[in-house]
Amino acid sequence: MVQRQCGIFARWQANAMEVDPGAVTARLRSGRWQRLYHGVCAAFTGRLCREAELWAAVVLVGPRAVLSHQTAAELEGFAARPSRLIHVTAQLAQHRARVPGIIVHRSGRLDVASHPLRTPPRTRVEETAVDLAHLAATFDDAFGWISRPCCKGLTTPALLGQVMQSRSKIRWRTELTLALADVAEGVHSPLEYRYVRNVERAHGLPVAKRQVLIPRGGHRQYLDNLYQDWGLGVELDGQAFHPAEDRWQDIGRDNALAADGIVILRYGWPDVSDRPCQVAIQVGGAADHDQGPSTLFEVVAQHDRRGTRGGLLAGRLGNTGPMVDDVARERAIYQGLKAADEVAAALQSHLIEEHGADPDRSAAQSSATNSLRLLRQARERLGEGLRAVEADIIAESDEISMRRP
Repeated sequence: MVQRQCGIFARWQANAMEVDPGAVTARLRSGRWQRLYHGVCAAFTGRLCREAELWAAVVLVGPRAVLSHQTAAELEGFAARPSRLIHVTAQLAQHRARVPGIIVHRSGRLDVASHPLRTPPRTRVEETAVDLAHLAATFDDAFGWISRPCCKGLTTPALLGQVMQSRSKIRWRTELTLALADVAEGVHSPLEYRYVRNVERAHGLPVAKRQVLIPRGGHRQYLDNLYQDWGLGVELDGQAFHPAEDRWQDIGRDNALAADGIVILRYGWPDVSDRPCQVAIQVGGAADHDQGPSTLFEVVAQHDRRGTRGGLLAGRLGNTGPMVDDVARERAIYQGLKAADEVAAALQSHLIEEHGADPDRSAAQSSATNSLRLLRQARERLGEGLRAVEADIIAESDEISMRRP
């Protein structure tokens, strides 16, 4: 057992195996073993590896406890980075005093949520993803938690949907359920989802093929969106999904596609979030470059004339004189308020992930939880400010997370 647990064991485990308590105490006093927490020991000296740290945390909490949330995501490979805090989930009846560096969650469904084989013990991938989506500070973060394990082939949208249906309470249930259909079609990141929602659907563009395999020189590369009938590809460059070291591969693939007659357009967060109408017009214009004034560009133009998002925004930006100044002023105010909200959203995530703040509005008092409540109140005020300057037309295609505090 000790070898399987990276040299870590708890007193309750030793007692269950009828190990002489005196022998354990003697080794601790001699310095051959070390005490990590009350009732948790390491059968070696020196620093602990990461896996040993996780074993120590899970056996400290008690029998049937499992690693969960950011820590389980780290073990399964779909967390952006290791969490400074170790997250453990225990049975509802288990209670333990706070231990620095360890966040203990309690659940009444560990029998179905725990993975039956993986070690250290942890929640299943689907349960982990839904747990993290429920606690996410913004919908973009929530979407990232459900899309990332699917992108890595760790689970499927269908399995995630089953877990979501089994939960009596989950934040953004309707939105995430609808988003799972896009994940199943190959939408792998929050930026790609915003493109589909704010650019493609909002402006009536045809549905692109997602994650199209482009075999080049023995390498397998994928194109985010391909409008095959128009010889047009759209790539979404989010930093987390397109790191700088992959740029040369992207350039080589784009050049090869251009030689095959496929034009590649690239957009990032500012384009898709702040300028979705302009992006839609560019996509439509590129698609119609060699095909006259019909087809795709006509679709975008028709949506503008009907007074949809693109039409409203383009109409306002198209005016001259004082109206231009008013729109510029409103956009400047909107951008300032939005930037403040994004900072607040990042702080919320930090309080939840790194300081264990409880997002439940009825949670017990603590400094981190109180700070989280103040941040939510501030974001509600920011939302009122946006409505006061009538920024809804500008913000309509860039859904601000404060509207779901």
